[in-house]
Amino acid sequence: MNITEAYQYIEERNQLGSVLGLEHIKELLQRLGEPQNQCKVVHIAGTNGKGSILAYMEQALLQGGYKVGKYSSPTVFCYLERFQINGEPMSESVYPQYLERVMQCVQDMEADGKQKVTAFEIETAVAFLYFLEEQTDIVLLETGMGGRLDATNVVAHPVCTILASISLDHMAILGNTLSEIAAEKAGIIKKGSYIISERQEPEAEAVIKKAARDCQYYELNEMDVKSASELEMKLLGKCSSSDQSGRISFKRQK
Repeated sequence: MNITEAYQYIEERNQLGSVLGLEHIKELLQRLGEPQNQCKVVHIAGTNGKGSILAYMEQALLQGGYKVGKYSSPTVFCYLERFQINGEPMSESVYPQYLERVMQCVQDMEADGKQKVTAFEIETAVAFLYFLEEQTDIVLLETGMGGRLDATNVVAHPVCTILASISLDHMAILGNTLSEIAAEKAGIIKKGSYIISERQEPEAEAVIKKAARDCQYYELNEMDVKSASELEMKLLGKCSSSDQSGRISFKRQK
């Protein structure tokens, strides 16, 4: 398979549209050896701000010396931006190799009478396989839609789950009220996960706290952007911190 054939295959799968649910992605990943559960994952959901959170976290982790995988969509410049390691998209020479391996499992599933696997489910499987085999230290994972039934919500034990600002979106699919939508977003919370949430509207906040309690969280942190302080970074690297070197340092934990 070459890159043109790979893109054509994904385009054909895109015609199937988007289907919420975890049954098919779980089986697909099981056939691939469950790479998602061999990666350290930070999972991010919300209505607004997911992309910004991903970008800030990626840069902080890179400064700390981590090898960072990032899976997000939609993309800006090219399709392969959705699969990034250390800020670099997957190459066109590598992508068909991973896609072929996933395709074989998809063909086997469908031969067994399973429902057609969607493009997003295939891409999600490619991402986990790629990040595992490239030995990334951490994977930043953005939900596609909602959270609870999104194809990315297959990681058994994420290192951290983050909830950005939640408001009314995709109401025809996720629900008609803020609490219903918040419940879908909060579906990424897992037992034992470190949880961070932006300060939400009271209706959404109550749902998140309940989801955290139900999963026996060990820490829920609520961040209020209104009380955040600014750190000014200048062109030559000088900043307003007390670091005499004029740089912000992030030390990797051994």
